[in-house]
Amino acid sequence: MSPYHFDLHHLRAFMVVAEHLHFRKAASLLHITQPGLSRTIKALEDSLGVELFNRSTRQVELTKAGEFFLLEIEKVFLHLNKGIKYARETSTGTMGHLKIAYNDFAVQDLLPRLLEIFRKEYPDIKTEMVFMTTQEQITAIQKDQVDIGFGFSYTDSEEYDEVKSIPLIIDEPILLLPRYHPLATRGTLGLDEVKHESFVIGTSKEWRVWRRYFFELFEQLGTKPIIAAEASSMSGIMSLAAVKDCAALLSRSLSKFTHSDLVPVGVELAEGMPISYISLMWNQSSNNPSLEHFLKIAKQIKDQSCFLLEEK
Repeated sequence: MSPYHFDLHHLRAFMVVAEHLHFRKAASLLHITQPGLSRTIKALEDSLGVELFNRSTRQVELTKAGEFFLLEIEKVFLHLNKGIKYARETSTGTMGHLKIAYNDFAVQDLLPRLLEIFRKEYPDIKTEMVFMTTQEQITAIQKDQVDIGFGFSYTDSEEYDEVKSIPLIIDEPILLLPRYHPLATRGTLGLDEVKHESFVIGTSKEWRVWRRYFFELFEQLGTKPIIAAEASSMSGIMSLAAVKDCAALLSRSLSKFTHSDLVPVGVELAEGMPISYISLMWNQSSNNPSLEHFLKIAKQIKDQSCFLLEEK
């Protein structure tokens, strides 16, 4: 507890008297009587143990102690007003913090463009980025450990408690074939044309959602894929596919990752096969006011040709 017995009322009175050096004028501006103002200043001086003003019948002057005190009190009110401003902006979400999870699917193009727009619109909302697999994002969102996730999803994919999602962009699958594979020169292929190929796929821990999509595609072809190897990383999948002369089925958003011994080939999905997306995910019970501003920006850009936005 402070040993001093004064409050903002006393400090405000001091600042007005110090500005005008005239008790009657200061009292009028503060809407109090002159004797009342004199008592307020005297109480402040008694609490501080110093005289702040030299008073005479003709003039009022700040003492040296008063001059130094004024300089510091002006800083106090500056910080107080700034604190009030920040509190109001934080309550409306125009100032705040968002923790955003992402993975390789989103980071190549979509997320950087969206963040650029958001930061221009809301420069006082800080964004913290953390890399997570799609499944890790879902768990972290459910536990309120991150505010927003950017991950992979597909038509009729599993729904999760508390997690709301917006498909942002259709993310078609592509095939990576060994450079000298007889089908590598084709622009596009039907998935049924490679159903007897051996594949390298992501491991279940790091690629859980993509694996479900991968196996569902082959299930709709009425067959089971031949799995030659598994890898936890994008580079690992490509390296193993090249070494083992195998195919890999990946997201088009990952096509910027390249390997000199592999050729990307488009995939033409049969009617009724699930469509894959990059989706924005968040906890629908979140009380972070900055989240609403991010979602608003995401929905505003739905008219851009490069995005597909629809409620799920």
